[in-house]
Amino acid sequence: MILVLGVGVVGKSVIEYFRGKAPICFYDDKIQYVPDVPRFESWDNVDLVVASPGIALKHDMMQEAIRRGIRITNDIEIFLHHKKVGIKIAITGTNGKSTTSAMIEHVLSRCEVDGRPAKVCIGGNFGVSPLEFPDADYYVIELSSYQLELMNIEDLHHFDIGIITNIYPNHLSRHGAFDDYVSIKCKIFGAKYKVLGFCDLFQDWDLESMQRSEQNEQGSYFKRAIMPKVLPDAILFERVEYKYCWGIVNQVLDILGLDKQRALEIAKDYLGLPYRQEIVKTNPITVINDSKSTNGIAAKQAISNIKDPICWIAGGAGTSEWGDLSLFSQIIKRVYICAENPELIAALDDAVIEYRISSDSFERIVERAYEFASLNKLTLLFSPGYQSFDKFKNFEERGAIFNEIIHKISI
Repeated sequence: MILVLGVGVVGKSVIEYFRGKAPICFYDDKIQYVPDVPRFESWDNVDLVVASPGIALKHDMMQEAIRRGIRITNDIEIFLHHKKVGIKIAITGTNGKSTTSAMIEHVLSRCEVDGRPAKVCIGGNFGVSPLEFPDADYYVIELSSYQLELMNIEDLHHFDIGIITNIYPNHLSRHGAFDDYVSIKCKIFGAKYKVLGFCDLFQDWDLESMQRSEQNEQGSYFKRAIMPKVLPDAILFERVEYKYCWGIVNQVLDILGLDKQRALEIAKDYLGLPYRQEIVKTNPITVINDSKSTNGIAAKQAISNIKDPICWIAGGAGTSEWGDLSLFSQIIKRVYICAENPELIAALDDAVIEYRISSDSFERIVERAYEFASLNKLTLLFSPGYQSFDKFKNFEERGAIFNEIIHKISI
């Protein structure tokens, strides 16, 4: 019996994948009923657990499976074992993994294979389980630490290219110490080609020694991303984070032996991701939706890309590292904080930046911030710097609701 643990987007895909192939049951803390699938009642016949990324190892059901010696896996490992065709590319990191994934997909899908347009699938943490992928030439799979946590290095050998964009302290409430978080991210080094992005942490890593120590029979190749002299001719690539992403894409093109000049042309019409510094409106004030920023590094990057004075909406679930915000003390005129976030409050106090903490509804906070920004002719930036799980299912729902509120109050 296969126990599907968690029936969100991933769990539903797992259920459909095994439906008719093997006996299955499900368990979810909140969902009590799934059509034609029995709810878990006993461990007696369970011999495999397929866990969704939202289920932490410390969850009681996970701990009981471990105690009983029952194998725990996820949808990514199942995909890797069963999909034998196509080049598989994995991307992880603290920031920039979705943008890098999207850029790679954008370029590859406009290349040719055997005289026809390449077939490219993108998913994983990007929103679609790989179990739903048809056969393709390339599979671009974004991996979060939550997904890598359950995976074995041996399974990651199935990836042709493994990329780490960067690593900063994040999700430590789930993973514990920063070193543990780094170790989880580095599991992606099971891939044949390993690409490191741009991050201070990587500067002292001796890739030659790491390469010699690898025991991958297929060969092992560590590569650092290098910033090319020529970038795509688009406004997006004036931002430093997009330059970093393109440096990684450029290395992937090298590994795959693809035409870089052609890729530069293709990338000109790359538009970026929804809720990643998305300009919602420009009149009477500019409103920017950066709901995808789930940590302090990402939020600070969004602020640094704005030249005009701002009103900033921040805050959310979990913890976040902020460091010194004094560099932004002149540009940030007021911060509206949506939750009790002591790290952010301390950083704002140190930088002497004005803020308001509110227990009002999210809609009311956005309304007040918009009113203040309009009155003072400021850019309104929504860049939470925290996870969304305090009030929303995910950052997409958070971003969509923010846009709805802005459109409603600015009619």
